Amino acid sequence: MQINNLGSNNKQSSSNAKKYILIGLIISVVLLLILLVVSVLYSSMAPKNLQLLVNGNGMNFTQDTFLMENGKIYVSLKDIANLIDYRYYEGGYKEFTQDKSKCYLQSEDEIVVYELGKNTIKKTLNDNNILYSEFEIKEPVRKNNDKLYCLASDLMIGCNLAITYNEETNVIDISTLQKLYEQYNDNAKQNKYTNVKELDNKFNNKKAILYGMLVVSDTETENNQSNKNAKYGVISLDGTKTYLDIKYDEIDFVEILQQFIVKAENKYGVVDNNGSQKIKLEYDEIKLFDGIEKLYYVERNNKKGILDEFGDALGGNLYVEFDELGINASLFPNDNIGNSMLLYNTVIPAKRGNNWGLFNIEGELVSGFEWDEFGYIANKEDRNNNNNSKNILLVPSMEGIVVCKNGKYGIINLNGKLLAVCEFDRIYSETIGGKEKFYLQYGNNVIDIENYEEDKQTTTPSPSPSPEPTFSPSPSPLPTSDDDIADNNDDETLPVDNDNNDIDDDNTETI
Repeated sequence: MQINNLGSNNKQSSSNAKKYILIGLIISVVLLLILLVVSVLYSSMAPKNLQLLVNGNGMNFTQDTFLMENGKIYVSLKDIANLIDYRYYEGGYKEFTQDKSKCYLQSEDEIVVYELGKNTIKKTLNDNNILYSEFEIKEPVRKNNDKLYCLASDLMIGCNLAITYNEETNVIDISTLQKLYEQYNDNAKQNKYTNVKELDNKFNNKKAILYGMLVVSDTETENNQSNKNAKYGVISLDGTKTYLDIKYDEIDFVEILQQFIVKAENKYGVVDNNGSQKIKLEYDEIKLFDGIEKLYYVERNNKKGILDEFGDALGGNLYVEFDELGINASLFPNDNIGNSMLLYNTVIPAKRGNNWGLFNIEGELVSGFEWDEFGYIANKEDRNNNNNSKNILLVPSMEGIVVCKNGKYGIINLNGKLLAVCEFDRIYSETIGGKEKFYLQYGNNVIDIENYEEDKQTTTPSPSPSPEPTFSPSPSPLPTSDDDIADNNDDETLPVDNDNNDIDDDNTETI
């Protein structure tokens, strides 16, 4: 009997132990599930760290690269530059300063200039001729912790980017222009667009993508050489709309105007993105003349002119009738000439027949056609005898332009007023104390141009012959006021936002 009871007790104890183990397991599983749910809830509620993708690749960035304020994203120009294949420089382009209120970003193809407090930016192609286009941005450039910032949308304009922000995942996604080009060009090569073989790969035409347009060709490039028989047109990003039929020999997108310079049958014209003709297809050459004033340079039968964006002659004066417009900047390598057609970004040198004159940017004649040349050209004898001899066109300290008449040289300002009469044999400069100083020479007499200006202002002209001023380089007195100068300036009368950009995904927000 005792043996049987002992066995029964052992079975009951074993059964109870199993129950306890099972209960423990159930409790453990429940606790684990609770912990898992709490962890998921916490992770979903906790703020996610901001992430940056550039062309699909995760990028490391400093904490203050982006500032988030009131639903807006501001970007540090200095910190973002190398992440998007640009280089960052302090100061204005070609100014060679460390001015922290300005900066420029430079890629292989283009330069963009940002300036503190300005709600405009300037862009120019990365070549020798500085031809700025000016774009409005949504907010002025600001400074934070000694760095310049702009809105993300304003970075898109300046650096040719597509930027989206996904608030749910806290991810900023940036696509560079080259990446966008490759994506849409792949679509073309896969025959996703009717009668299209590829996208044109010119830099200006790639930028049309940012405005919802593709410049396309009906022929594939072979060995990186365009087919001479290729035709070009413009379509929407999805290929459902045609802006320009695929029938042109060349197309060049003008970003600032959202227009296209087109070529057909060896003639050039301008059309807008609706196919409307702005400048007739009748010129031998057309190119953007000034992207700020939105002007075109045109040429026909070896005559030159300046037209506005609607095809009208600038100021009613700059018809296609001039022999030359602009200066040969290669003759003046030391003058740091930005735009050879628009000196000081203000005046246009023009040649008619054998003489030169000067127009302002409004197309008004400010200096008549009386000059033989613009600029001093040092001859061989001058170069052999003087180690400071060089060609000079500009005198920046007074915004002066060197003029030549009857073999003598003088200086005029941007209004055509004579600053130094055409009596001098030579004009040269020397760098003294880090500053470039300009000199006028007549025979063996040399005058510092600054002293010449001061003496002109303090000397009172006399109606009768007067003693020679101490600064005069010649035996006869030099004119010291406009009354003494013959009138060399007789007046002479001369005859889009695009809504088709579907780059963004549905779950992202375009910045």
